Amino acid sequence: MRYSPLRSVASLPRLALFACIFSLSAALTVADESPNSDWIDLKLQRDTVWEPCNFGGDGEVEFSENQAVLEMGDPLTGIRLVKEFPKDGYEIQFEASRLEGFDFFVGLTFPVAESHCSLILGGWSGAVIGLSNINGADASNNPTTREGDFDNNRWYRVRVRVAPDRITAWVDDKQWVDQTRQGVEFGIRGEMDPSTPVGIATYQCKVAYRKIQYRRLNSGEVKPSNKPQPTDSKSK
Repeated sequence: MRYSPLRSVASLPRLALFACIFSLSAALTVADESPNSDWIDLKLQRDTVWEPCNFGGDGEVEFSENQAVLEMGDPLTGIRLVKEFPKDGYEIQFEASRLEGFDFFVGLTFPVAESHCSLILGGWSGAVIGLSNINGADASNNPTTREGDFDNNRWYRVRVRVAPDRITAWVDDKQWVDQTRQGVEFGIRGEMDPSTPVGIATYQCKVAYRKIQYRRLNSGEVKPSNKPQPTDSKSK
């Protein structure tokens, strides 16, 4: 007689059959677990997690359970992290919405080993995307300079990865920055000093931030790659 798997399963006692189904379900749950489970929330709590940057001329900063709203500054308003944060080998992500204004609504300052750098979105009257600074040049004039449009009252997902060999940045699902670290000196503009080591600032805009998270890169992600660096600094 030919062996029939279905007949074999059907002949199992009911409890044993339920046990098989439960085990299969548990296995599928583990297999389908989100790869983002290692993200750590940086809750929007004043003083214990975040504090205003105190640039001078800052707008008001209002923290709520789910978001921080930064009023328009003269010219800057920002928040900085007061908790410990990695210096290298990490990703940070959040969502940002420009509510009023037309200049940069994201000036994310972050560590790069013993230095810092800033990701600018919407700078220089609204269109410039890039890192400030690369070898002393800011986001308006270095190899990361790009141009893009941003709408007010829309949430954008922002993610930055600092790996041993490069810095990469995405807005929503589009990669905008892919900058090698080899032979490059990173820095920030002087006015961004109050936002170190980790901070988010806006220039003459009212902005909301939410869902700020970070994670450490795993061993497979910190291996240097041989990926070539784009040379067209003005591509859109």
